[in-house]
Amino acid sequence: EDKKSVFVQNIGPDATEDDVRGIFIGIGGLTAARVVRDKHGTSKGFAYADFASHEDVDKALQRDGTVVQGRKVEVSKSRPLHAHHQQAGIDAKTLYVSGLAPTVTRETVRELFSQSGQVRFKLRRQRHGRPRCVTVGANRWRMCA
Repeated sequence: EDKKSVFVQNIGPDATEDDVRGIFIGIGGLTAARVVRDKHGTSKGFAYADFASHEDVDKALQRDGTVVQGRKVEVSKSRPLHAHHQQAGIDAKTLYVSGLAPTVTRETVRELFSQSGQVRFKLRRQRHGRPRCVTVGANRWRMCA
């Protein structure tokens, strides 16, 4: 794989793309910087930076431990998503769905996923009875956040 990206973690909730670019000042070939954000626009604590060459990636890795907004960031090689899942023990065949309408029932979920063959699922509810999330998978379950 010809990946020329680094993964930057432990950035603050207010971190911007400019903050990420600032980590790599002096390294030529930075082509993109993106902070991963939640649905409210707050940083999730990590970002990616793309470079033009593998040599630039090697230089970027030397910036591990740089302090940004009072936090020591960790810079590592970016890996494909499936590699992160394998390391974390996540079953790639499990689907997590949140933001469910109050009217969602077990029957709704069963009907929705029936075209995918026989699946198992768990529908989690909030204290008030409103559906919170559903996990659908063949082998194991992940708890809803």
